[in-house]
Amino acid sequence: MNKKILVSTENGEKSCSKSTLNFILFYKKHKVIINIMLYLFVMLGIPLILQSNLGGLGDKLKKTIGIGTPRDWLGFWGTYIGTIITIIFAYISTIHEDNKRKQETRKTENKENKKNIDELLKKIDVLVDELYKKAVTGKEIKTAINDLKKERPCARKKVYKKLLSFLKEKNARVDNCYNEISIIMPFKKIDILRNYNYYGKLAEINNSITDINLKIDNLSLVVFFDKKITEEEINGLNELIDIFNDLAKNVTTLKRLVKVAKSAKELEILTGN
Repeated sequence: MNKKILVSTENGEKSCSKSTLNFILFYKKHKVIINIMLYLFVMLGIPLILQSNLGGLGDKLKKTIGIGTPRDWLGFWGTYIGTIITIIFAYISTIHEDNKRKQETRKTENKENKKNIDELLKKIDVLVDELYKKAVTGKEIKTAINDLKKERPCARKKVYKKLLSFLKEKNARVDNCYNEISIIMPFKKIDILRNYNYYGKLAEINNSITDINLKIDNLSLVVFFDKKITEEEINGLNELIDIFNDLAKNVTTLKRLVKVAKSAKELEILTGN
């Protein structure tokens, strides 16, 4: 039994047998040669069958119409073959020009794609660099947090609240920058980044931003309920800075991946050339 295969077409999915599918694929591959052979058969084969009286077809037609003398046939073949050759050359020339036009169009599209890809990668590079600067906390923040332990418990709240507010604003800026990068990601033109786990690294950064927000919300409860700032909350701030540092490391990796993608683009890997 000839098994049916589901094939996607412009008008939807259609089922066809394996032999039919193989014939269609063979025809598409050798379309030009098959068309020329069919044309020659129709244009030359039929007149030759009539002239050679193959299967008595000539005699049967002679009874109803006059087939012509050898001289008539000679004139016919001269004009006929000349016309056939002209049509074949015109057909081949049309196909050649069409292929040439397609190649030129493809080259133009590739140039545009390269230009667009280059611009997108440059934009991502700038954004990732900016994201890194926003994610880095600096030693002075860590020092300020540790200095809280030296403050009297009654004086800690003001400094604690100020640091927490600063870190919350910092994470908001990080989040905005991350969102700008994420907007560019759906472009298929830079799908090569998938090969370098770029999207995976973006997901890690997003998780870090979410973790920081949750941590800040938890540490803010102490201020909200007007509780004393203990060493536990100060250690919580240090943990928050550690998450920021991990975030900065992930962004550093992200920046390296962008550079790899840019190098790949320069080698014309992006356009498949």
